[in-house]
Amino acid sequence: MDAGAVATSRIHARQLVDAESTASLSASGAHGVRAFLGLEADWRLLLDQIHSTNPFLCWEWVSEWAEHFWDERLVTVVVRRLGRPIAIAPFSPGRGLPLPGMHAPGLELMGPRRGGHGSMFEHAEAPVDPERAIPAFECILSWLATQQRWHWIDVGGWAQAGEWWRNAVQRFPETMNVVGEHVLPNPIVDLPSSWDLLLRGVGHQFRQNIRTEYNGLARNGLHLEYCEHREVEALDSLLDSLVRFHRERSQRTDREVHYNVFSDPQVESFIRRVSRRMMDGGTLTVASLSLNGEPAALRLQMEINGALYFYHSGFDQRFWKYGISTLVQVESMKAAIARGLSSVNLSLGAGAHTERWHPRTTQYERLQVVRNTRGSHAARAVYDRLRLWRRRVRTAAALGRRIADRIRTREAGP
Repeated sequence: MDAGAVATSRIHARQLVDAESTASLSASGAHGVRAFLGLEADWRLLLDQIHSTNPFLCWEWVSEWAEHFWDERLVTVVVRRLGRPIAIAPFSPGRGLPLPGMHAPGLELMGPRRGGHGSMFEHAEAPVDPERAIPAFECILSWLATQQRWHWIDVGGWAQAGEWWRNAVQRFPETMNVVGEHVLPNPIVDLPSSWDLLLRGVGHQFRQNIRTEYNGLARNGLHLEYCEHREVEALDSLLDSLVRFHRERSQRTDREVHYNVFSDPQVESFIRRVSRRMMDGGTLTVASLSLNGEPAALRLQMEINGALYFYHSGFDQRFWKYGISTLVQVESMKAAIARGLSSVNLSLGAGAHTERWHPRTTQYERLQVVRNTRGSHAARAVYDRLRLWRRRVRTAAALGRRIADRIRTREAGP
C-alpha cells in the first residue's frame, strides 16, 4: 500500500470514529481476577457475535490464563454500546525494568508477554466488534489515561487489530503515541474441497518430498496410523509423550536450536490444565501419528468457527529422517478437509517449513503506547537499553552452553 492510500485509510478511519462518537459508548473497569471471571457471560456473548477464528479467545483459555497468571492488580476495561459489550480488554501489570528493584509502571494487554509466556499465548488480543473497533479502543485508552497510572501500555492484535489500535492512539496526539512496534508473520492455508486440490497448489519438490517420506516408511516396514484424540481420559499420557518429545528435540546439538517451551514448570502446568479444559469444551484435539502402534509425533490442535490452529508439537527423534513432523501436518490437513474446515493457521513465524504450503500471510502486531511525558519517555529509553543488554548476555550464555555441549559430545566419542 502506498503512502497516499495509507493516508486516505487513516482519514477514513478518523471519520468513522467521529461518527461513532455520537453513539452511546461507555467504558467501565473491573478490578481483579474474580471480577474478570464474573464477565464470562459478556465474554461469551461478544465472542459469539464477532465469530472469531482466534482460539486463544475462547473462554476456557482466557479464564485458565487468568487463574494461572493474573492477580488482584488486573484491570479489565469493558466497552458497551446500548448495554451490550463491544470490547473487553484485560490488562495485567507489566514487569517493569528488567533489573531487580527497578520499576516503571506499565500495562500489558493479555499479559504477561515476557519469557516463555508469549510463546504460549500466541494471539493475545482483546475481543472487539470489528465494525466499532476504533471507537472501542479509543474508549479503552481514554479510560486508562484517567483511571490508571502507567508509563506505557503494550497492546496488540491479529490482522487489522494493530491498525485499529494505531488509529485509536492518534485520537490523543497530545497525551500518548505509539513508539514501539513488533510484527510477526502468520501463515494461513485456505483449504480447498479436496486434498488433491491442495496438493496441486504446492510446489513440485514438496509433493515429491511427501511421497518420498511415505515410501520410506513403507520400505522399512513402518505402518503409519493417524488419529485425532478427543477423549480427556487419554490426555495425560499424550501430554507426557509430547513434553518428552519436545525436550529431546531441544537437546539436539547437531540441529538448529529449538527452544523447549515446557522447561518452565509453570508453563507446563498451564498447558496441561488448559488442554484439559479446552478438550472438555470441544476446542482442542491431540493429533497423533503412530508407527507400528508406537506414538511417533504429536500435535496440539485448536478449532474454532471452522478454522484449525496448529499449536505445540513434538516427535520422536529416532524417526527424524522420515520427515515425521511433515507427515503429521499432512494427515491433519487431510482430516481438516474431510471435515469441511475452511483454513489451517500454521501459527506465528515464517520459514521454509511454512512457505512450502504456499499460504497467505497475515500478521500479528504488538504496539507500545507511551505517555507523552519526559518521565515516561526516559523510563522507556532506559528499559530498552537494559532489555538489549540482558538479551545479549543471555544470547552469549546460550552460545557458550551450546559450544560446551558439542565439546562434551566429541570427547565422549561415538
